[in-house]
Amino acid sequence: GVIKYDYKLVKNDEIASLNLSGNVKVNVKMDDVSLVEGQESILYDGTKAVAKGVVKNGVVEYTNVPVGTYRLAMPVRPGGVYGSDYTYVTVTEKGQEVDYTYTKLDGVDYNNQMWLGVAGIHGTYGIKVSNNGNGTVTITPGGAKLANSDAGKIAEVTILDENNEVVYTTKAENSYYFDKYSEKPSTIEVKDGYKVQLYHATPTSRVKAFSTLTGGLINQLIPTNQTSTYEITENGFKLDTMTDEEYNALEYSIFKGALTKEIDSYLNQVTPEELNNTGKNLVTKNNVLNAIMSLKDEDVTAEYKELYDMILYGHDLTVATNAINQMKDTLKDVLTTEAVDVSKIEEILITQSAVGSVSETDKHVANKLKTALAGQEIKGSFGVHVSNYTSKATTVDELLQNKLIISYQASNDTAWYILRKGKINKQ
Repeated sequence: GVIKYDYKLVKNDEIASLNLSGNVKVNVKMDDVSLVEGQESILYDGTKAVAKGVVKNGVVEYTNVPVGTYRLAMPVRPGGVYGSDYTYVTVTEKGQEVDYTYTKLDGVDYNNQMWLGVAGIHGTYGIKVSNNGNGTVTITPGGAKLANSDAGKIAEVTILDENNEVVYTTKAENSYYFDKYSEKPSTIEVKDGYKVQLYHATPTSRVKAFSTLTGGLINQLIPTNQTSTYEITENGFKLDTMTDEEYNALEYSIFKGALTKEIDSYLNQVTPEELNNTGKNLVTKNNVLNAIMSLKDEDVTAEYKELYDMILYGHDLTVATNAINQMKDTLKDVLTTEAVDVSKIEEILITQSAVGSVSETDKHVANKLKTALAGQEIKGSFGVHVSNYTSKATTVDELLQNKLIISYQASNDTAWYILRKGKINKQ
């Protein structure tokens, strides 16, 4: 005989009529659980929040959750160093226990090591002195020919300790090559006060300095004198003719160039779809967040700030939040400028197509607000609702915080975002 089975996928709302429920226990797996301790975790059925829990001692527990399959949303990117992604859990009457593992994100190394070089003919190098950024420098001799004619003393490189004692030296005198050109690279430990003393007959064309961070030439470190001295810093070399302020500014300008390159590259290619999916491309997003946070405040542009919010909260929510806050600020300015007695406001309704009100006071205020909002050129649809039927607001701030409802829909979105009592929710 033949046994026949009929299977089909069922949705959560189809199971709901059975009135079955169960518990879920989520074990958080990460090196530092304190980063998510006390934070909220949510079970979603589509976009609807079904159950909320809080991380306690590395565990989230949900009780009496309707049987079904739900999307588990854990705290996003805790500490900026852990990646989080959506996962799904199935609730059964017997209960369910699952592990949720955070992934440690590896950030970009933005350390700006530098190296000095004495260039030979045809773009070759007779020697390189590299700061390794770990308390050592490496001297790499090369077989490059330094000149086409005998010019006496061509070049000399010397490492001096804090007492000006010679630690390492090599020179090219009556020869086209450094005398140690055939030796293997030497790595030496350096301390505060160690220096590189460098001589070259034609320094502006032959002495070079580069950043390992950008690969670019550092023109500010090219000497004009035949003999020059560099202080060995934590990651590079500082000409003794430079002030500390000048050197710090130089280091940051190189650092800033690498950071903005990272940010701009992502900004120019990322899609709203990727930004809306806060669990996608986590490593790159984490690097961009770190780059933005590493910039000085004055270098974080409005575009960078918006990108930062989009990575954390999603594209659509960020756009909606910015628009809602813009509208809220506009309303506050008008109410304050007009010196409106907010305790007399009963009900106001404003949309892009109409104004509704229940009193002459409301009508006057509503028209003022409508005119102000129209001048903001908001890209999308909006509605503003102020009602004092249940209890009166006595100040503008109280009205905006507790009584004001703003609804907003972006031009290219189907969802509405509602500001109610200071919180923005998607509907």
